[in-house]
Amino acid sequence: MASFGFLLTLVGCLFALQTFFVKLAHVKVTLAYEYVCIFATLYLTAIGCLAWTFQSEADTKNLLQDHHYGRSFFVENYLCVPVFAYQVWNLGNWFLPGSAYGPEFLMHHLTAATLAYLNTYPYLQYYAIFFSGLSEFSTVFMCIFSIIENSSSKIQRRYADLTMISKGLFAVTFLIFRVVLWSGHTLRYWNDTLDLLSRPEEIISKFSVYFFLAASVFLTGLQFIWGYYIWKETINTLKKKK
Repeated sequence: MASFGFLLTLVGCLFALQTFFVKLAHVKVTLAYEYVCIFATLYLTAIGCLAWTFQSEADTKNLLQDHHYGRSFFVENYLCVPVFAYQVWNLGNWFLPGSAYGPEFLMHHLTAATLAYLNTYPYLQYYAIFFSGLSEFSTVFMCIFSIIENSSSKIQRRYADLTMISKGLFAVTFLIFRVVLWSGHTLRYWNDTLDLLSRPEEIISKFSVYFFLAASVFLTGLQFIWGYYIWKETINTLKKKK
């Protein structure tokens, strides 16, 4: 696990970047939040892609051999630690004065932060590649249209087509990554964990095992709820265009 000082530095850098957009670029806090999010999600997606592509390399092949306790220096330090810092930054935004984020935002990011922290023990770094890295791909498109919609009316009119395209890509990639692929990886994770539970002598931390199982139910449920609303909104939009 990275030092506490390093984690504070990462979180501080995210807040500094957000402050830069607010103070120097003169944008709203909500818009600055989306700017930071798009940088973060692009980074996490790229790291997830790199880790997935080079799984056969010496550093990550341990993850293939042991899905639960395999350790990768690359995944731990360039994915899990930044994810933890990113989620702490998200939590910080919930506490900012005037925050419009609801309790589901708090629960989602608090859960994700805890999972990322436990990943560094190590635990389930193999699955972090998808759940913390690759699955963020759809969020990139959400950030794009959120940035436009939180900008001036002039910007909204100028980039109306880009808004529609990014919303369409978000809907498609969300359903692919956050519903279909997420379900497949979740089933595999549950199968692996039930197998581990059948060998209790190999379990290092029962808290980690059961917390991840509970978090899996919670987060997977959220994906399906969000997926339903995204699909419903997409269908309504297509009907209006006809």
